[in-house]
Amino acid sequence: MHPAYLAAPLVGYLVYAMFRFSLGVALPQIQAAYTMSDAEAGLMVSVGSISITVFILYGGYLTDRLGVSSSFLLGVILFSLGLVLFAFAWDFWTLTVFLFLAGVGSGILIPAVYSWVGEASASHRGLGIGVTNAFFGVGGFLGSWLTGVLLKAGYYWVLPFHIFAVMGFISAMVCLALRNRLRVGRKNGEDLKGSLGYISLLRSRNLLLLFFGMLASNVAYFNFIVWVPSFLLRLQDFSIAESGVTLAVFSLVGSGGAVCFGYLYGRVKRNLLASALGFASALTMLPIVVLGYSVVEGILLFAVFGFFLYPYWNLQITMAQESVGEESVGRATGLVQSAGLLSSVAGPFLAGLIIEQAGMVMALLATVFLPLMAYGVIVSAWRPTVKG
Repeated sequence: MHPAYLAAPLVGYLVYAMFRFSLGVALPQIQAAYTMSDAEAGLMVSVGSISITVFILYGGYLTDRLGVSSSFLLGVILFSLGLVLFAFAWDFWTLTVFLFLAGVGSGILIPAVYSWVGEASASHRGLGIGVTNAFFGVGGFLGSWLTGVLLKAGYYWVLPFHIFAVMGFISAMVCLALRNRLRVGRKNGEDLKGSLGYISLLRSRNLLLLFFGMLASNVAYFNFIVWVPSFLLRLQDFSIAESGVTLAVFSLVGSGGAVCFGYLYGRVKRNLLASALGFASALTMLPIVVLGYSVVEGILLFAVFGFFLYPYWNLQITMAQESVGEESVGRATGLVQSAGLLSSVAGPFLAGLIIEQAGMVMALLATVFLPLMAYGVIVSAWRPTVKG
């Protein structure tokens, strides 16, 4: 295999992760710059998630129709363009529009990346997708750390997002240079009559379970990374830099968990592994919210939580791809991922409302702990149907 075969999608996904994690770290300064309330900040983040949710379904279709390289190229260009335009946002509404554009590109990008890697590592799909999720964690580490450092140094909040945009354009150039030599997925115009539609996919018991499992688990994950930096600043007296480092360690150790449990996937009962990790992550999240701790103690707590939490994404995507034939992998991937992103549409806004009415502790318990418990119950009912 050419060494650059997976370079473009993995770097593109790394940059996407840097963006998603940095948004939470930069959110307090964005709120100050545009005088946003917590509810408005949650609404802005939710609008960005709406575009990802809608277009991740279209991205799954493009992946099955055009092949992963073409859909990846379109997604990463739109994503990077949206980040560049952040500098031209003069108020809350224009910033929200540009965030929506970045979300459109993200929605097309995500299923292309996972389908690309899934097709390239079909005989070791669990490990391959686990490594991909690890890139998301490494991106979260780098993005959180870089954003925290730059903001502490006094740079305007836009700078880290422009750095991510440049990296995104670089991954697009790599993909463009290689697409004539590297054939991954289907070619333009190939017959897709055997590919299932989304309604047909939802008639599958396994995919329906995974749809709701991803819905629950991702609302927990996304609310955590969006609101926990503010939680650390307000209730634990962390600095912006300390908050960024803590979230970065959460991502880095979580990446190790994604690879570790991706490797174990197939060697143990798949549904029980995912279910056990759901319950474990819920229980390890409790002390983060209800206890007081120092920076060092906080880093350790976040590391354990990340190790158990991170595999939820790659395990459920692998389970989804194993629930359909190869001709429908792109759509199955997009469907389950769209469920996760759908939950992140209302999640931050709902959490923001709960924060204003009942405080951050209650908001995080309601929108992180309880959904993780529900996820553990739901995925325990999944059963293997297609051998990976």
